[in-house]
Amino acid sequence: MKIGELENNVIRFRATEASDLPMIYYLAHVNPWSFRWAFRDVVPQFDRFQQTVWYRSICRFVVETRESCSPIGLAVGWTDSGMRDSVKLDIVYSDEERYRRFWRPAADVITRYISSVLDVHKIIFEVPACLFAELELSTITGISVEGRMSEYFRLGGRYEDMLILRYDPKRHGDRDSRPLGQGSAS
Repeated sequence: MKIGELENNVIRFRATEASDLPMIYYLAHVNPWSFRWAFRDVVPQFDRFQQTVWYRSICRFVVETRESCSPIGLAVGWTDSGMRDSVKLDIVYSDEERYRRFWRPAADVITRYISSVLDVHKIIFEVPACLFAELELSTITGISVEGRMSEYFRLGGRYEDMLILRYDPKRHGDRDSRPLGQGSAS
């Protein structure tokens, strides 16, 4: 899969650049629980952030809308071990509305990319439990719930649970197919 194919009819990915770091730093402060690959929920000062933000990441992309080509989020595949047979995936947006609208199209693109480039056993990602039904994740072949973290983060002034989901590329079939079977926003 070529870098130019990292898109669908709603969003596209581009490689991160040094000029993206201020936006990524902002996202880390808005959603510190989403930057666990680098900081374990504590975001350092900007100088240290620049040095360590990509620790353990194996792929990272800025998410842009196709219409405006403006950055709206970040997608990072990472591993917490030297073995790359499983990849954890974080897709981060600055607000809940963007998360609801663009999470599934972005997950489609990044899982397709990871499945085509790496021979992974599984891809793990976390989704707020309150959005599981809305994103229609139970309808996706190869998706299963691995666990639940109770009262894991605050959303709208209250604590919410986080689901740990597993996507199994081999169970889904052809590595070059569209893993999440989705190309449009809801």
